[in-house]
Amino acid sequence: MITRWTRLAVAGVALTIATAASADEEVLYKGGPLPPNTHVERRRDDGLVRDAMVAFAGTYVINTWIAEIGDAVCNGSCKDRSYDLIYIPVVGPAIAAAMPAVQQLNPAWSVILAADAIVQFSAVFVALVAYLLPGKRVIVKDASVRVVPTLGGVGISATF
Repeated sequence: MITRWTRLAVAGVALTIATAASADEEVLYKGGPLPPNTHVERRRDDGLVRDAMVAFAGTYVINTWIAEIGDAVCNGSCKDRSYDLIYIPVVGPAIAAAMPAVQQLNPAWSVILAADAIVQFSAVFVALVAYLLPGKRVIVKDASVRVVPTLGGVGISATF
């Protein structure tokens, strides 16, 4: 006896196979003549957006560790807790680099935090530009839809 779960599983597998079969691979256009029934489109480079955001997230995790080190060194005895500004993404490390509490830990922290702010800003800027401005050119098949008369009425033929 076929249960409802078995039918759902078979439908899920069929849908996965149909989706995988219809998914077209992106072919980068490097110049030259195009194959028949194709055109060139500009698309977003999702890999670049992802990589830039991973770089930003990595530096932000390091920032949280640095702020925790500041908390541990200060151990509640510091009156100026300006190193907590490090928790603010992108601009926090630059602001914290100029604060007295960070200077008391070690002047090298200011250089590290300023460099970290530059890396964070660069990663976010690259991700934003790559997201907003499509940069890669790919070859895409032309889509066509035709209405075809049949014996029983009208049929539709589509090519993707």
